[in-house]
Amino acid sequence: MTSDTIEVSRHRVMSPSRFLPIAILLSSAAQLGLGQPSEPEERPLGAPAEIAPAETELIRVEPGSRLRGQPDVRSQVIAVVDAAIELEILERRDPWVRVLYGSSKGWLTTAEDVIASADDALASDRAAWRLALARQMLGYTSISRDSSRRGPKRLGSFELLTDVRDRSLLRFLGAIAVQLPRAYRDRYRLGPRIGAPSADSSDTVILFAHERDYRAYEAEIRPRADRGALGHAYQGLAVLYVGRQSPDDVAAVLVHELTHVLNRRALNAAPPWLEEGMANDLAFCRIGASRGLELGSLGGRNVVIEQHSYRPGGWLGIDQAIHLSGPLASFSLLRDRWLAGETLSLVRLASMRASEFFDPESRQAHYDASAFFLRYLLDGEDDLTAPFHAFLASLAAERRAEDPPALDSALGRTWPELERDFGGWLEQQKPRP
Repeated sequence: MTSDTIEVSRHRVMSPSRFLPIAILLSSAAQLGLGQPSEPEERPLGAPAEIAPAETELIRVEPGSRLRGQPDVRSQVIAVVDAAIELEILERRDPWVRVLYGSSKGWLTTAEDVIASADDALASDRAAWRLALARQMLGYTSISRDSSRRGPKRLGSFELLTDVRDRSLLRFLGAIAVQLPRAYRDRYRLGPRIGAPSADSSDTVILFAHERDYRAYEAEIRPRADRGALGHAYQGLAVLYVGRQSPDDVAAVLVHELTHVLNRRALNAAPPWLEEGMANDLAFCRIGASRGLELGSLGGRNVVIEQHSYRPGGWLGIDQAIHLSGPLASFSLLRDRWLAGETLSLVRLASMRASEFFDPESRQAHYDASAFFLRYLLDGEDDLTAPFHAFLASLAAERRAEDPPALDSALGRTWPELERDFGGWLEQQKPRP
C-alpha cells in the first residue's frame, strides 16, 4: 500500500553581498583602537566580504499532494500539486508545514509513505507522523475543554486515542484487547521475539467515532487506499472506526488489526497469506466480553428475513430468505467457489507477493482462502497442528525474510496432498452461527 512521499532536505543559500573595500574596513578598525589586524587574504579591491550563509529548508512534494488553508485535514483544499517540486518551508506546526506554491500559501502534512521501505528509522518516523496527525484530528493537541478532560486511555496493554463517548462500548473493546494476547499465544504458540517491540512500546489503538473522520485521516496518509477498508495497521498502530457498525463488528475489526500488531512483535516477517490469514482466523471467532475469543469457532450473523404476501384465495403466505454475513458468508462463498473449481491453488496462494495478494479485484477471496486454510492446518488434522506451530517458530527465528517459506516440507506433505485434504475438509464443514 502506497501514498505520496515528501522528503525534507537542507540547502545553503548565500545572503546578498555588500561590496565593502578592504581599506575602509581596516581604517575603521584602527580608529576603534582594535590594534593591528592580522594579515588578510589577498583578494581584489572591492571583492565581497564573506557573510555567514543563511539556511533555508526545502520540502520535496509529489504530485497529488494537497495544500490546505489551515493545518487541519478538515480544512479546505486551496491547491493540488500537479508535478514533483521542491518548496521552501515558511513555517512548521508539526505534523504540518506551511509552504508557498505559486501564488498560494498553504499547509502540507510532512510525511507520507508512497514507497515501502525497510528502513526502521524511516518507518518509525512515519508512524510518529501518523500518530501526531490522529492526535490532532481527535482533539488531543487542541486547547479545549473536551480535550483537556479526555486524557490518555488504554485498551489492555495498548494506548488508546479516541473520540468515542460510549463507555459501554469502550469497556467491551477493552475486555477483548486484554484477552487477545493470551488467545494469540494459545492459538499460535508465539510470543515476542528477542529484540522485537514489546507490550511496553507505544503500540496504540486509534479509534474514530465517525466513519467520515476515519476516511479523512486515511485520505491524508494513504491517498490511493481502498475506501472500503474498515481499518488498517501500520507499525504499532491499529486504526479503525465505529460508525454504524455493531459492537461485535467493531470488535472483530479491532481483533484483526491488533493481530497485525502482535505479529509485528512475534514474527520476523510473514508472507501475505499468513499475515492476513492469522488476522482473519482470530477475527472470525465468536467474541464475548466475558468469554473472550472462542478459538476455532465461527462468528458472524445468520439473519432470517421474512416477507409476508397474499396469495390467490385470500390466505397469507410467508416467504423466508436467509442472509449470511461476516465469517459465515466468507466460508460459504469459499466452499462454493472451491467445489466449482474456481479458486486458485494453495501453492500459488502461499507464494504470492504483496502486490498480487492485495489486488482489489481478488483480495477478499485471498483473505478468505488464507483464513480457512490456516484453520485447516490448526484444526483440521491433529498431525498437522504441531508441524505448523514449528513452522511458525522457525519463521519467527528466520533472519532472511526474503526467502519464501517451505511450508510443504515443514508439514511433511506435498502441495497436491494439501490441496486434496483441504478440499475434503471444506466439504465436511457445516458451520453454525
